[in-house]
Amino acid sequence: PLRFRLPNPPPVFVGRREESGALADAIRRAPVSVVWGLGGSGKTPFVLHTLRPRFPRKVERTLFVPLRPGAASPEVEVARVLAEATKSRIEWTAASAEGLVAVAIDLAETGPWWIVVEDRQTAVPSRATALLEAFAKYARKSRLIAASANARRL
Repeated sequence: PLRFRLPNPPPVFVGRREESGALADAIRRAPVSVVWGLGGSGKTPFVLHTLRPRFPRKVERTLFVPLRPGAASPEVEVARVLAEATKSRIEWTAASAEGLVAVAIDLAETGPWWIVVEDRQTAVPSRATALLEAFAKYARKSRLIAASANARRL
């Protein structure tokens, strides 16, 4: 769906060449990368600016998951977006938080899909951390890139 596609980066993005290279290296090296900074500092445009030119083949398989206040927990949102993208069915009534994280990782690995999670700081910290830790531990080919304005919740 269009709402889960990676948006275009801003037409003009100046600077941050060194930081963009460091993020690209982190994405190549590990399943989870986190970008944090003050709210409104341009974390998401920075991620988009890094992904499009450095990983053009991956953009079509990169999903955008904005977490907003009042949204479902991060594992539910990520699993829901991946299920929709892969046309998979999830048995929601029987799924625990850990089970949904496992489903999300399994679905992400099928693409492999890359996921950009925006506004992660609005999520329940322990659940967001559990999602990041599980992706870091179990994902092989997929990538999760999270943008957060609150470093304490990482």
